[in-house]
Amino acid sequence: MHSVDDYVGQTLDEKYRLERRLGQGGMGTVYLRARPPLQTPPQST
Repeated sequence: MHSVDDYVGQTLDEKYRLERRLGQGGMGTVYLRARPPLQTPPQST
């Protein structure tokens, strides 16, 4: 099992980085997440 703080700094689904833990309770943990800037140039569709 992972420590709660092990998830801080991790990237989920290659989209969201967990910045910090906001709260923890009986049903789970809530994190502040950020979406880093896209690394690919914009493309028209």
